[in-house]
Amino acid sequence: MEWLNHAWNAVWNYAGPVALGLLILWLVAKADDWLAKREKRD
Repeated sequence: MEWLNHAWNAVWNYAGPVALGLLILWLVAKADDWLAKREKRD
């Protein structure tokens, strides 16, 4: 199963940073939404 390990590493090397970037963008959007709701409530 050595080829599978190499394939997984290759996928992770490309998908890892992309997934991390999307996660950060999602968290920023969530935080922005939460802050907007909090400001409206005050």
